Formats: sequence, C-alpha cells, structure tokens
Amino acid sequence: MRKKMDFMLNTRINFLRLLLLSVAVTLSSACVSTNSQNQSLLAADSITAMPLLPESSFPSLANANSGDLVELAESPWGNPVQVRVKDRYVSASNRLCLALQVAPEQQNQSALVCQNEARQWYQGRALAF
Repeated sequence: MRKKMDFMLNTRINFLRLLLLSVAVTLSSACVSTNSQNQSLLAADSITAMPLLPESSFPSLANANSGDLVELAESPWGNPVQVRVKDRYVSASNRLCLALQVAPEQQNQSALVCQNEARQWYQGRALAF
C-alpha cells in the first residue's frame, strides 16, 4: 500500500513539474513573439513617418553611385542643390541608401536618403557612433 501511495505522489509531483515547465515555456515564447512584433511595427511606423523627397529627384538618386556629384532641382536642402554621394549601401532593413554630402563646395552638411518598397526616396536619420 505504501508503494502505491509513493507512486501516486511521485506521479502527481512529476505532473505538476511538467505543467509548470510547459507554462514557463509558453510564457517565454509569448514574450519573445510580442517583442519582435512590436519592434517591426515601430520600425515600419518610423520609416513611413520620414519625409519623402520630391519625385523629380528619384531618377537621379536611383542611378547615383559612390563619388558621383548629383544635381537635384528640388530638395529639403535647397533648390537647386548639388550633393556628392559619399556611400551607396543596403541598410539592415534591406533598403538602398545613399550617404550624401550636401553642397560640397559651400558647406559640409551630411544627409542620408533611402528608398522604400514603393521606390520612393525619403530623408533618413544618420546614426552617429
């Protein structure tokens, strides 16, 4: 009789351990899932909130390579303005971006522009380290 009671007690304890473990795993995976969804929403919201450049500048920027001097008829930096492409790269968000030097002859202002899924160019925020 004692062996049967021990067996039933051990079975209940093992069942409770298994139940607690499954609850912990479920909660952990729910937290990770919620966190990654919030980050992607924040990233998407911040990208759509960035101001678009005038459409007339899209072809010039799309064809620009590192070192090119590009004349933009309309821009947030003046009309017209020359920009030098310091770097052309694909960002961590998989967007084509250009690091620019605005009006290289007059001032030493840097800017960043990137292309969204609709192939429109927007002014981004350059990260400094």
